[in-house]
Amino acid sequence: QIDEVYCPLNYGSGSKQYAMNVIKNGKNLLGEHFTWDLSFLPKSEYFKKICTYNIAIIPNHKKTQNALFVVYSMVASGAKIFMYPDDPNRELLDSFGIITYDIDNIGSQPFEEFIKYDNDILYNNFRKLKDNIGTEIIVSKYKNIFQKLYSYQ
Repeated sequence: QIDEVYCPLNYGSGSKQYAMNVIKNGKNLLGEHFTWDLSFLPKSEYFKKICTYNIAIIPNHKKTQNALFVVYSMVASGAKIFMYPDDPNRELLDSFGIITYDIDNIGSQPFEEFIKYDNDILYNNFRKLKDNIGTEIIVSKYKNIFQKLYSYQ
């Protein structure tokens, strides 16, 4: 059972008309379970809120990388992530070995499949994220970059 579908409509590049359409459709489909937000929350409050959700639908299929920190936060909190195949964030997560799900398949699968969790996958996603963006990894990557820069001089 779904308790709440939270839809932050304030951080993307969509128009006000787009937001109103999402609200209308969300209310029609989900009734009282659909909540939305058109205001900007303080960063800490926003991340605290989104990290409590089990499923994330990231509708970014532009050729730009948007909301990467949100995606990382959702993976780290154990959410099942749905993305478009051409989302640069998905390509990056794929390169880490993180399993994501295709937005285009949401409507063609049974609801039970949509909300189904595989704890092993979610745990492995967390581990792979940590292995690829953990502090030690980032420091090592920057150290290599700086060493290469200085070796050219």
